Amino acid sequence: MAPLFTAKDIDNNTIKLAEVYKEKTVLMVFWGTWCGACIQEVPLFKEFRERNSKDKFEMLSVHRKIRPGK
Repeated sequence: MAPLFTAKDIDNNTIKLAEVYKEKTVLMVFWGTWCGACIQEVPLFKEFRERNSKDKFEMLSVHRKIRPGK
């Protein structure tokens, strides 16, 4: 079940994961373009996504544009 998490989507609409992904397992991936290790993980996450049922599993990528502390 999706966690109790609220965020803005790319169009600045508020979404509540528990409402949108009621019956799915949700993996949230937090990353930044400035993070080399994060970029290296992208192919692994793509492969993981392709191996799992789209009816029961969803992966969300949360991107941070600015380096921490800046």
